[in-house]
Parts: sequence; C-alpha cells; structure tokens
Amino acid sequence: MKKKLNLCLFALVIGLAFLLQNCSKDDTIVQYKLTTDVTPALSGSVSPSSGTFDEGTEISLTATPASEYVFKNWSSGASGTENPLSVIMNSNKNITAVFEKKNYSLNIVIVGEGTVTEEIIQAKSAGDYPSGTIVKLTAVPSAEWEFVEWSGDYDGTENPIQITIDKAMNITAKFEKKNYLLNIVTVGEGTVTEEIIQAKSAGDYPSGTIVKLTAVPSAGWFFFGWSGDYQGAENPIQLTINKPTTLTATFAEPSSKTYVPDDNFEQALIDLGYDNVLDDYVYTDIIDKITELHVSVKGIEDLTGIEDFVALTTLVCSNNQLTNLDVSKNIALTALVCSNNQLSLLDLSKNTKIIWLLCENNQLTSLDVSNLIDLRELVCSHNQLISLDVSNNNFLGVGMVIWFGFNCFDNLLTCIQVNIEQLANIDSGIAYLWTKDDIADYSLDCHY
Repeated sequence: MKKKLNLCLFALVIGLAFLLQNCSKDDTIVQYKLTTDVTPALSGSVSPSSGTFDEGTEISLTATPASEYVFKNWSSGASGTENPLSVIMNSNKNITAVFEKKNYSLNIVIVGEGTVTEEIIQAKSAGDYPSGTIVKLTAVPSAEWEFVEWSGDYDGTENPIQITIDKAMNITAKFEKKNYLLNIVTVGEGTVTEEIIQAKSAGDYPSGTIVKLTAVPSAGWFFFGWSGDYQGAENPIQLTINKPTTLTATFAEPSSKTYVPDDNFEQALIDLGYDNVLDDYVYTDIIDKITELHVSVKGIEDLTGIEDFVALTTLVCSNNQLTNLDVSKNIALTALVCSNNQLSLLDLSKNTKIIWLLCENNQLTSLDVSNLIDLRELVCSHNQLISLDVSNNNFLGVGMVIWFGFNCFDNLLTCIQVNIEQLANIDSGIAYLWTKDDIADYSLDCHY
C-alpha cells in the first residue's frame, strides 16, 4: 500500500514538472525598438519620439510642425502623408517626419500705370514664397506716370522696399500721372481762358491733359500771337501738357505800322513770332522792343523797316542779297554782322556803341569806323577797300577777342593807319589776331 502511494506521488510530480515546462515556453514576450527623427532639424517633433514595444503593438505617431513649418510626409521606415500615422510593431523601426516651410502668396495690385519688379533675396518655390523669404519690390512707373505710395500689408512711399514674407500678403503700388505747371503770361491788355478737356488736379495738369486756350483781348486791343512753348497766331489753340509749359499771349493796341516791302524779311519776322500776316506791314509797337534780331540766310534783298527796330543791340543779317543797309536809326547796336551780302556802302556814323563789326565778303570800297571808339573786333576782309583808318579804335584786337580780332585780308589796301599805341602793341604781340595783306603796311600816317 505504501509502495503504491509513492508511485502515485512520483507520477504527480513528473506531470507537474512537464506542465510547468510547457507554460514557461508559451509566456516568453518579443519586443521591438522604435526611433524617430525629423528633417530639416528643428522643423517639428514626433510623438512618441522613441520607445520599445511588444510585438504586434499598434502605435499612433503624430508629427507636429514647428512655427512656420508644415508636415510634408513620412520617410525611412514609413511612407505617405497620413498624420497621425498608425504603425504595427513587427520589427525595429526608424521613422522620419519630413517638414517644409509654409508657402505664402504675395499679391501685387497696380493702381495707375506701372510695374513692380520682385527681386528674390533667397530662392522660392513656384508660385508662392516660403515663409521668411525676403523680397525686394521696386515700383517702376510707365512713361509720364510717377510712383506715389504702397498700401495694404505695407504702407509707405519708400521705393524700393524689402519685405519678409511671413503670411499671405497683398500690397498695392499706386501710380499717378505726372503733373505739369502751365504758366500763362500776358503782354498787353487781355486774358487767356483755359478750357480743360480732361480733369486736372489743383495747380498743375496731369501729363497728357489737353487744354484749350483762348486769348481774349481787352476793349481796344487785339490779340497778336503766342510765344514760348507754342508760337503762332492761331486762336484758340489746344495744347497737350506733357512737360512744364510756359506760353506768352501778346496783345497790342492798334497803332502805327512799319512798312516791310521785302516778303522774305517779313516772313522771317513771322517765323520769329513778331508778325502774323504777310501783308508788307508789321506793328511798330511790337518790333520797337526787340533787342536781338537774327535773319541770316533768308534770301532778303531789302531790310527796309529795320529803322523802327530802335531797341536793337544785335543785328545778324549775313548771307542774304542786301545791296544797301541803313542802320542810322539803330543807335543802340553793339554787334552788327552783315557778312556775305552785296553791300557797297555802310554808313556807321551814328552807331557809336558798336563793339563787334563783321562785314566781310561784300563790295565795300570805304569803311569809316572813326566813331566806333569801343570797337574790339573788326572783320572786313574780302572787300574792295582802298583806305582804312583804325587809329581811333584803341581797343581793337586787344583783350577778350570773341571772333577774329582785326582782319582786313584780301582788299586793295597798301596802308592801314593806326595810332602809336596800336603800332607798339602790334610789334610786341599784345595786339594779336591782326591780319592783313602782305602788301599793306601799318602806319601812323597813310596820308588819307
């Protein structure tokens, strides 16, 4: 009985040992390691960031972007763009979360006419700018426009500007038409009315504005013509304002007229704005205030009427067909240029203020300059002079010489009478630019 009991106890121990051995094998746990990373560095985080997990465990990975970044996708041990991402731990895993900079649109609005150039300080993706991109904006106005200001997400008048893109931005560049001053001057009694074809700002006209100007003479006066940035006698006129503009409207009283029989001379005066109708007459109260008259190369044969140009200080009438020139009434003359005509006589006895006299290439046989005590330059070459006395012209060819000093080349002169000081200056070289024919001598007494 005791033996049988021992056998039973032994069998029980063996069974328990076998059972314990089998249970130990079934309870062994397999685990896997999870590691995560982010790219670029500091662009975000992943939760959980790492850990060891039992085989078959399902984990939810959440990618959280840093400020100004967005999640793009998973890489390395995972793929796709799902976030959070469900992961089954059936092996060791190293998973990377990829982030990228936020992109913002930069919308430029143009008011007026012009463009805005965008100079990118750092690279951008197509269409939008990555957050933090620095952009240089330059407002470039179209012709006859000007930049005024920025508005929207940037306010100011500075140009160019640099902006940092840290959100979607809308910026407006405002351009306006250039404004120009229209200055109207009136001479005489009358007014000028301005009829604006398009709106203008106070004071000045925007570029391209069309203005109708009408000259309105006062009672007893007449409109003579325009001068300045528009010349002519048409009335009214229309002007397109594309620059600062000054016009003079001249009004005159009906008064005496000066007879100008040479049509070429009168046409030259019309071209200069001193007359408006080719009718052999000009208004005396217009021409008697003129101080300079340039009428060279006009085909003029007769300068009748020049006597009423009483304020003239400069007369240039070279390269015409003049056979006679009477300047006895033009006593204010300081410069007379009558070269390349057919003059056989030139009376300057009344013109004591003349400083510059150019009368070369004519048919002069004599020339009296004894009254021209301020004469500094005398050019009388290529004439038929047989005598010339410059002994009264102490300043001739001395000091500042503008043209030629003294030149009497190609005449019939054998002697040129000078004073003792002139002769000494010629010999010493102080009186320079003195030109004559070789057969002519300088003398203190030519026995004229």
